[in-house]
Order: sequence, then C-alpha cells, then structure tokens
Amino acid sequence: GKNKLSIVDVGAGNGITTIALALEGHDVIALEPDPSEIIGAGVIAQLVEQYQLNNVEIVVDICENLVLAHEVDLVISRQAMHHANNLNQYLNSMSKCLKKGGLAFTIRDHVLLNSAEKPLFLDRHPLHKFYGGENAYTLEQYNNAFQNANLEIKEVLSYFESIINFFPMTWILKKNSQLI
Repeated sequence: GKNKLSIVDVGAGNGITTIALALEGHDVIALEPDPSEIIGAGVIAQLVEQYQLNNVEIVVDICENLVLAHEVDLVISRQAMHHANNLNQYLNSMSKCLKKGGLAFTIRDHVLLNSAEKPLFLDRHPLHKFYGGENAYTLEQYNNAFQNANLEIKEVLSYFESIINFFPMTWILKKNSQLI
C-alpha cells in the first residue's frame, strides 16, 4: 500500500495542491493567510465540502506564525516563500513542524540577483501595486535562512534546469517547437 503522509501546504492559495494531495489519501493542513472565497482559504473550504474530504485542515495564517500540535512528514511551499516578511522565521516555522527526517520542499520563488534589484523587481511586478504582498530574496539570503533553520539543502534547481520553472517562458517552447 501507499504511505500516508502528513503534509502542510504553506501558502495553499486556492487549494490546488492541498486537494490533489488529499484526494491521494494524505492528511493535509492547508495554511493560507487569505480567507477569501475567490483565491484563498474560502475556496479550499468549498472544495473540501465538494469532495467530502475529512483529511484536510484549513489554517488561516502566515507561515511565520505556524505552530502545530504534531509534527508532519512534509512541508510544501509552492510560490509562497518569497512572500515572507521574515524569511528566517518562515523557515524556522517550517523546520519546527517537521518530523526527524522530514522534508521541506520549496518551489517557484522569486530570486533576486542582488539586493539592489529588489525595488525594480517590486516596481515591475504586475500584482504588487494592487496588494503589496510580493517579496523576493537573493539566493544567498534563501540559503542563509535554510541554514539558520537547520534545514539541509538537498538540491537547488535554477531556472531552465526543470520544466517546472519554464512558465511564464512557455511561449519560447511554442515558438521553438524543436525544444519540446
């Protein structure tokens, strides 16, 4: 049989990862600071009801405040870590809720080449001006925060090393079909 995992989905958004993992039989805590029924925890609650899932817990909060009653096998942060106001606290919270040997998996975060690039990045981000929730860090800042949280980095994928990172550059693949 499959191993049933206990998972925290940090920055769960509209629940796409949470629901997929729950439908696979895993116990999932969806951590999402936005309570809305358009893009946030409210959508997840609707999906939990629609699929009649009893293995999803929804927590409306930021990762920096995460405290669990029990440790989990896996913490996933998809397109969420760069939103951290306090990167060290964000990763410390993730680390503290992991079982010994557990895995923290972060994916698709904005990485700055240097700190001077940050104001330009925020100015050019299409959504930041509307809600102010964007952020970004340098690779060194991310690496230091992982180290400070006693999380060992197993692998770092830079852009174009994995198809996961191609979007929003997918149009390159369409124009140059030989790359597909």
